[in-house]
Amino acid sequence: MDSAKKSEIVEAPSVSSGFFKKLLSGSTFLTLEHVAHMTLVVIIPALILISFWIAISIWTGTSSFSGMLTSIIDSSYSSTLKYLEVMASLGFVAAQIVLVPILVILDRRTRAEWQKRKGYAETQKFKVPIYIAMAVSGITVICSMVQMVYVILASFALIGVTSAEIGNMYLTSFLPAALTLITFAAIIGYLFKLIKGYDKGRMFCMVTSVISAAIVLALFITAIVVMHDGSVDLESTDSTNTTDDSNYYDSDYYNYDDQYYQDYYQDLYDSYY
Repeated sequence: MDSAKKSEIVEAPSVSSGFFKKLLSGSTFLTLEHVAHMTLVVIIPALILISFWIAISIWTGTSSFSGMLTSIIDSSYSSTLKYLEVMASLGFVAAQIVLVPILVILDRRTRAEWQKRKGYAETQKFKVPIYIAMAVSGITVICSMVQMVYVILASFALIGVTSAEIGNMYLTSFLPAALTLITFAAIIGYLFKLIKGYDKGRMFCMVTSVISAAIVLALFITAIVVMHDGSVDLESTDSTNTTDDSNYYDSDYYNYDDQYYQDYYQDLYDSYY
């Protein structure tokens, strides 16, 4: 009797183990993979664009983060700011190295599961993440269009102004906005076809991987060159900003003070005597 009860207790199913088993093998885990997939579809192109323009700014020395901050604060910190910019670029490189393979894996995983689960593409679990990714991409496209129109209007308004850098505006503002618009418009096209049942994920991942690999290689080489060409010197900031106390101990400084006090006490002495 006791052994029978003991066997029943041992064989009783665990609620937590059943929950995790259902989570990892059911449609819930597929939905999580799908959400992560759609998130990377939006994030990785943004990382590629940011990395591309960081590389361009470092190569040309224009419109860079360090250049903008140097114009605001003391120029003696330009070397340190450039060092921070290069280190930030390595962060974008690391992010792409990690996230792009995850994107490829998730694309293959979700595509294989969709083929196994007939009708999953018609559920809200499948459509809602795609709609959200399309909304984010659409907002980015609209913001890019606003930026492009702004540059065009500003360039017309500044015609005839001698100090206006109209060409630099198109290079640093219009061109990035145009590339962003084209990129996210292509993402919207891919997502629109996906929600209609035409999966172009393999082509999207291949193009994204090739472009990301090129940007990662170029940005990593750029970081190495900048860090070793002498333009980044972390000791220069300390040396340029260290207070020079030599004048404080200069003999002329004390001679001036001594003469002042000598005259003062001499006048005081003469007033009494």
